[in-house]
Formats: sequence, structure tokens, C-alpha cells
Amino acid sequence: MRELPFQTFERLTGKQWPVSKALTESCLEEELDMTFQVALLGSDGVIVGSDRKQIHYTPSTPGALGALQPDLITKFSRSKNDEVVCAFAGEGGSRLMADAIVSLPECSMEVTDVEWRIAIKKAGESVKEKGPKEEVIVVRKDNLQRAYLVASYSVAATEIRSHIATGNQGYPARFLLCHFYEKRPIAELINLALLTLRCAAIESEGRIGGGFDLLMLDASGMRWRQYREDDAAVLEAWESFELSAKTALRHTKKRFKRIRIGDDELAKETRGLEPLYSVEEAAKRLGGVSKFTVYAWLNRGLLERTRVGGRVMVRESSLLKLLEQGDEPGAIPNKGGTR
Repeated sequence: MRELPFQTFERLTGKQWPVSKALTESCLEEELDMTFQVALLGSDGVIVGSDRKQIHYTPSTPGALGALQPDLITKFSRSKNDEVVCAFAGEGGSRLMADAIVSLPECSMEVTDVEWRIAIKKAGESVKEKGPKEEVIVVRKDNLQRAYLVASYSVAATEIRSHIATGNQGYPARFLLCHFYEKRPIAELINLALLTLRCAAIESEGRIGGGFDLLMLDASGMRWRQYREDDAAVLEAWESFELSAKTALRHTKKRFKRIRIGDDELAKETRGLEPLYSVEEAAKRLGGVSKFTVYAWLNRGLLERTRVGGRVMVRESSLLKLLEQGDEPGAIPNKGGTR
């Protein structure tokens, strides 16, 4: 049985569609938050990436529900000579804002940075039918070190100084840029862009995805690449990150060991199962000093005290450190406990 449009909405969002609200393409884009995009500034250029999924709403006769059709689109607008490219995210107004920006006359680019930002913001504001969450990333072919964000919720066009994620901000994928971005050549940032887009697609449970478009702009010009979600490059970026994460977790796990002695349970960092010595054993290894001298050095912090159950133990590294200090005149107290 064919699924009705409001049923598709409720299945994707888990929310009930309000009876009083008309079902349109723009309100679907707003409610479903379908777009996720990234921009990364490299040391030699800019990368902008976007997912490709869209749901197109076809209205029916007055008073009847229309039809929802999934579609794949390129969420970029380009000027005729490719001097300006915009990635748009949000409701229906974001595409109109992007189209207005790429339609600016070429002479408008022969201005200062401040004047350019004013020009693209005015172009975005010229679109009357826009929602509260429209976002447009703007890059210029003649400016490899800058990108801009024009948003319906901002009073001015802002410069993107390092990286940004636009569109649906409800997914943790955006934090990948915060944690792993470094200003490198854009060839080294491609995997991070693909990884972030794929993570957003996985987290969205079908709202984001449909493949990815990547724009790479550097001194050699403007290049485009299109990836399927199961593209080898996308899967390689994901599997490489997953392997690194699992290796790091295994390494961390090996450094900690849970020790149970009697009724006491200790979770101590084992430092590679470093040998521990009793006070008597430590005294012998320190040249035959008395155990009372060792206790005195422990109390003064010259040796590191480690408790295992109810016993006082001394780490081997602590003994070695004290012996190394013995090379310095007066560094180690004598057997009587004085310097």
C-alpha cells in the first residue's frame, strides 16, 4: 500500500504532522533538516562538501495530499564563469539566496573584502521568501584563503577562518571538524571532509546522504568529485578512522589493570606492569639501607608510595629516579636519614 506524504514525514521524524499545517516542499525541508555541508580552509585552498539527498513534494488537486518523491541533487549554485560558487542548506530560500549571490556582476568582485561581504549579504537579503535557518557557503575562484557564510539569522556575512558545518546541526558528526581539523594542504583534508559527511549520513538514519559532492579549489583551479555513499574512498576514510580509534582504545585499555587483593579492589595505572618492591626489598636495592630509612624517604616524597591492598610498595621507576639523583652531590640522604 502506498505511503501517504504525512505518513512519510511521521516515519522519518517520529513526530505527528499538525493537521492545520499545509504540507509543502519547503516545510518538509525545514522539518526534516535534510542537508549537511562542510567547508575546510587548507593551507593551499578550500574544500566544500555536501550531501545530495532531497525530497521533492508534488502537489495534487486542491484539498488532496500530494506525493513525496526522493531525489538526488547537487546543492551548489555556480556563476556562469565559475568565479563564484555557493553551497546552500536550509529551506527553499537558501537556493534562491545562492542563485542571487552567484548572479552578482563580475565588477562587484573588484572591491575590498569588506565591500564584497556587504554585497553578498545584500544579495541574500534580496530574497524575500526565506526561512529562519537558511545558510549559504560562498567561495571565490580568485581567493584561495577565504570563504564566507551568508545566513538568514545573521546581520552580516561572516568570514570562515578554518572550518564550518552547516545545515542540520543535530548530529555529533560536526564535532569531528572541531577535534581533527588542522590547516594542511587540501589533498590531506579530503578524508576528513568525507568522514564527516558519512558520519552525518549514518547518524541521520536516512535523512542525509544520497552520495556526496566535493568542491576542491586551489591554485590549479576548481575541481569537482562526486562520491556514492559506498564509494571506495568514502569507505576507506571511514575504515581508517575506525581502525585508528579501536587501536587507540585497545592501547588505553592495556595500560590499566584491575587488581583484587582480599576485599580491596584497585584500578591503578600499571605502566606496562612495572615491578613493585616491598619496603624491605627496596632497602636492599638501595644499597642495604634500613627499612626505617626507606619509610622516612617515602614520607618526605623522595620515593613514590604505592599501596596494594594494605601493603606499602615502591615502584622500580621511583628507585631508579632516586639512584640517578645520587649522582648529584647531597641529592640522596645518608643511611642515617640526614644530608
